[in-house]
Amino acid sequence: MPDGTAKFLQIPTWDRVAQPSDSTERLVVVCSYDCDIENPRGRSGILIAPTIAITNRDPRLADIMASGTPKDDLGGGLAFTHLNLFPFPLTALNDSGELNVVADLSAMTSLGPAPLAIKQLAGSKKFELTENARKDFRTKLAVFLGRPDM
Repeated sequence: MPDGTAKFLQIPTWDRVAQPSDSTERLVVVCSYDCDIENPRGRSGILIAPTIAITNRDPRLADIMASGTPKDDLGGGLAFTHLNLFPFPLTALNDSGELNVVADLSAMTSLGPAPLAIKQLAGSKKFELTENARKDFRTKLAVFLGRPDM
């Protein structure tokens, strides 16, 4: 920008950025390795992905929410639909019931410096993946970043 200030434009994808009720915090998914958080060593930052809430009216809801698990393709590899999205059906952060969100892997960014980011993230943790969901997330993230067999 000419005056040296940064301005940001939020373009809503689906319903809204996932946000706890009565809070200005945004729900993000930590994409860095566990060991980067437990022992940041010389890490510059921690990789995070924003989450976006999907409205129940979206006709793609069922397909998107099923896209976290890979399907075997005919070529012997793994096939995903909605490659840049990872679904999370959450117990809502308020009293409204279930909240369907996706991590938008195409919008990943680094939060740093790592020791300060870890302190901030650890203090605001809301959810943790099950071991099976963690495996599916790692697989989809690796396929998204590496694009094997493409």
